[in-house]
Amino acid sequence: MKTTNFVRHLQARSVARVALVESSPPTHAPELPTASVAALTDAAGQVTSTSKPSANALNLDVARKQVEAQESQVCGHDELDLTFNDSRKAYKSKTMRQLLRNYFVLGLCSNEFLVKNNGLVMKLTRSIVGKRGFEQIMRSTFYGQFVAGADEQEIVPVIKHLSSFGVKTILDYSAEEDVKEEEVREDARADVEKNQSELNYLANVDGSSPLRRYQQSTDFADRRKYLPVARTYFYHGESQCERNLEIFFKAIEAVAKTTGNTGFAAIKLTALGRPRLLMKLSKIIDYMRQIEGHSRAESLTDLLRRFNSLSKAHINPLDEDEEEMLFNLMRRVNRIAAYASQVGGARCMIDAEQTYMQPAINMIAMELMRQYNRREAIIFNTYQCYLKGAQEQVKQDLAQARKENFFFGAKLVRGAYMEQERARAAKLGYEDPINESFEATTKMYEQTLSYLMGEIERELKLDGDQDGQNNRRISIMVATHNEDAVRFALEQMERRGIKPGHKVICFGQLYGMCDHVSFMLGQAGYSVYKYTPYGPIEEVLPYLGRRAIENHGFLSKLQRERALLAEEIRNRLITMRWFYKPVGNYRPV
Repeated sequence: MKTTNFVRHLQARSVARVALVESSPPTHAPELPTASVAALTDAAGQVTSTSKPSANALNLDVARKQVEAQESQVCGHDELDLTFNDSRKAYKSKTMRQLLRNYFVLGLCSNEFLVKNNGLVMKLTRSIVGKRGFEQIMRSTFYGQFVAGADEQEIVPVIKHLSSFGVKTILDYSAEEDVKEEEVREDARADVEKNQSELNYLANVDGSSPLRRYQQSTDFADRRKYLPVARTYFYHGESQCERNLEIFFKAIEAVAKTTGNTGFAAIKLTALGRPRLLMKLSKIIDYMRQIEGHSRAESLTDLLRRFNSLSKAHINPLDEDEEEMLFNLMRRVNRIAAYASQVGGARCMIDAEQTYMQPAINMIAMELMRQYNRREAIIFNTYQCYLKGAQEQVKQDLAQARKENFFFGAKLVRGAYMEQERARAAKLGYEDPINESFEATTKMYEQTLSYLMGEIERELKLDGDQDGQNNRRISIMVATHNEDAVRFALEQMERRGIKPGHKVICFGQLYGMCDHVSFMLGQAGYSVYKYTPYGPIEEVLPYLGRRAIENHGFLSKLQRERALLAEEIRNRLITMRWFYKPVGNYRPV
């Protein structure tokens, strides 16, 4: 096959973008790629194709530097209780009303019937009390517990309150459309018929080959099945992807305006392009790795060029429509990263997804790091440690970052699609990609974290003077609700001489969950984030259902949080602090 014009064009654009970043002046953020901007200037209204950053971007950059200067000043912090048992410290950010709501909501999450039938219960409640009554009930319970507000304006007080107690934010617009399963299955069925010969080949490859996971099955077309705890996007055309792009722009702008550029915007690539395209790209990536016998650190453009040059391949290349979709996807992700870079330090967290899309997501995330992480870690990739290959993937990506001299940002999570991944592997006859037990996943998490911290320790030693930042090119987010994992990370930091002031390690938990860990870390001077969703009540109901399911799945943690809440409620009743008003004077790291 000959290299297509699309691949040649995309390759030329990639070279031009890297050259632009490397040649940009060090005193301000990189310029936006003009070609990427021109196509969407009218639609986005957020980024322009000017040759210099806007005055607003420079002002935000100055503001960020002033915040950093303030952070260097000495400020009071609490001593950290590694048992996380001090309810007074844990909940000093909460009013009595909030404590009672938290206790009540977590109690509802322990009710198996309500959790399993949460969608039906919410619909029934709405039909009885009406829309206004339903919204009032939700604001007083689940919505108030797990969602920060309806829009960018409503979440500002929440973000400021979190910040005053040492906690920063990862913003995620969590509104979701209601798509019927049959609609999704019908779309998948048409694609199966179109690619039948390729599917026959994939069904007959060896069960140990990763290619078997790219078989398409209508049974798994609806990615919401098997209780994933992460959001699912469905493809409704390129125009919907453009609207999602606008939403991500607003999230980045909200990060810049409300957090002093200390926050993140959560980005999901399935919102910016067709999930089936990501699956097909991942299939091509694994196919090339199989026939070439190794995994190469390279760009997606180079890999597609080599694939298209093969005289014979058992899997189909991208057709013209898919090439256009890929071009649009790359344009969108580059616009997002460029805008985050231009506003002066707002960062983007690329979410992980299912294993049959993850190779493409990972490669795109690394391309964004290569281009935009030249002076600091703006782009972070997510690594799911319930996968057997998690640590090896981290090692490969860090080696690539060092070889090509860009900053490496990694968020470590346990994983969000375990039941679905296991069921799919069993049904389609390929090796289960998930670690065999909770303990094995814990071991993988700790090994991966320890490896990265060891590399950070080596960088700090290279600094000589540990106040310098010349060699600190790794940043990690320890995203976990597991207290033992948090303690492990803190012990590793202590043993390796990594201090909060080095600004290379941070922690992350979901808004409304694991507050006793998040706030005690923030109040003790550690860098900690809350994954903070926002959106209209009616449109975040699927998100609220997932939070109820996730809490119910960890009953021991739920009971521990309720016990701490009960202790603090009791203490306030005894000491007559019924109308306590939280006032935070902490400054986030």
